[in-house]
Amino acid sequence: MDRDPDRDRDRDQSAAPSAPTELTDLFPRYWNALASVDRSAAIGVAFEAVEIGHDVSSVLTGLVARGQIEVGRCWAANEWNIAQEHAATSVSEEVVAALGTRLRTRPHRGIVVVSCVEGEWHALPAKLLAETLRGAGWDVRYLGASLPAAHLSQFIHDVGPDVVALSCSIPTSLPRARGMIEAARDGGVPVIAGGRGFGSDASRAQRLGANGWAPTAPTAARMLGSPDWPRFTERAPALDQVDDAAEVLWAATGRLTQLAETELRRHFAGMADYDEQAVARTREDLAHIVGFLAAALYVDESALFEEFVAWLDALLVAREVPEEAVRIGLDALAAVLPPLPRAVAFLETVRHGPWASPVPATAG
Repeated sequence: MDRDPDRDRDRDQSAAPSAPTELTDLFPRYWNALASVDRSAAIGVAFEAVEIGHDVSSVLTGLVARGQIEVGRCWAANEWNIAQEHAATSVSEEVVAALGTRLRTRPHRGIVVVSCVEGEWHALPAKLLAETLRGAGWDVRYLGASLPAAHLSQFIHDVGPDVVALSCSIPTSLPRARGMIEAARDGGVPVIAGGRGFGSDASRAQRLGANGWAPTAPTAARMLGSPDWPRFTERAPALDQVDDAAEVLWAATGRLTQLAETELRRHFAGMADYDEQAVARTREDLAHIVGFLAAALYVDESALFEEFVAWLDALLVAREVPEEAVRIGLDALAAVLPPLPRAVAFLETVRHGPWASPVPATAG
């Protein structure tokens, strides 16, 4: 029988494997599953991505992490309430766990401890990192949310890891991050830090004594696999603090919140109509303002405070709180703030200068 070259070519092309579908093409389906809290569908899309050729690390970044950023946006924009955010986050956590079962890499790089810093309850970024590092060949010991520094120290003594990876999503936890960095380095174990709490570059992590900083889980995996990554470290250098302003504010947070609330009632007529829930939320916001101001002083970075205030303003506007509420709240705090020159300067910069663009919300 004579061969038909055109038919043979068509058959060969149809039999050839097609290029993997881009994760961006799969994301709408994944997001729909996440938004509808459909655990099975979300896991199904993630597994499909693996089956068509994407490695687990890419799926964790391109679907799960991207989806969680969108979860945070929906909450911050008041499109979702906290219950919806928590439900979606729980699905994300289950997808991460399910993807972990698809890893086939055997541990060959040593032991890495992955933990959230003490006081940090946003555990999903640390879970994403843990599975990414497993995929890169590390023997991962995941210790979860809010681990006290003393317990990290004991674990290091018992296990003898090669590296500690710390996740921090909220800047107000940075002082406790410092305690955990000290605990690890006291045992000779180098530390890599990451998460929104450490900011968008290495400066905060370096100031607090971490040996390295990574903006994403894949970046962390590459850094830890590099021959330049230290296998041993000296104790963390002493923390250079300009003054004790941060410590003074943290110690006085309760009193300052009460005084600022009294000031706010005097100048913000809308509070007269607040119910108990609204008053409680206002107190929380005032306490957060004090806490973030203290955190900015701790790392000597006024931009940290500016970004938080801009984010808080956008958050409250989305919840139909009058636009002047944050400004009046800052004025109220200024009226009761102790005479701490740097604290006053940071606060005045925000009160009278342009605010930075809002930072994305962290959910989890």
